[in-house]
Amino acid sequence: MFLQAKLGAPSVFSGQPVRLDVTLYAAAPVNGFTWTDVPSLPGLWAEDLPVDPGADRRVVTMNGRQYNAYPVARKLVVPTRAGSLVIQPFSAQIQMRRATHDPFASFFSLGGLVNIVRRTGPVKLDVKPLPEAGRPAEAETVYWDDLRRNPGNGWALYGAWQALLAQGKRDEAAVVERRFRKAWERADVTLTASRFK
Repeated sequence: MFLQAKLGAPSVFSGQPVRLDVTLYAAAPVNGFTWTDVPSLPGLWAEDLPVDPGADRRVVTMNGRQYNAYPVARKLVVPTRAGSLVIQPFSAQIQMRRATHDPFASFFSLGGLVNIVRRTGPVKLDVKPLPEAGRPAEAETVYWDDLRRNPGNGWALYGAWQALLAQGKRDEAAVVERRFRKAWERADVTLTASRFK
């Protein structure tokens, strides 16, 4: 049984959102879960995203062993400055039923419960500074690079659209604008920039 924290991308630009997932991998049934330490996130703006460990559970095989993977936390994090950031470990107490070799104990759900504390490792995020203002060709390259890693990212589509307009590439901008509007059609926020300000 172990906890893992993972970012959607190891490197982003300042102000660029990235998802942080914390997952519990368990080979035995889990009876309870309690956070013992949720780190502060200096240098990051963060918003909790909905997660349902029961409904979002999946079965994975790692190193030849089968685990139930329960998402236990999901956050949208946005770096507020450039540089190397480290997200400190999350830790939790997990309650599970102790395995028994007595067939009657298993049948009647007898056997003691045990509490185990697990923690993630630290997670590093490389945050690059934004291209200088007034350099739309450089910005366009940055947005296309992001879209290769994150196809359909509305933030990057908006930025690419604006960079193309600034360069006078109207036909290409119209194509990207359509992609952006489709990606952003259910959003409850109107974008005025490709990052949080």
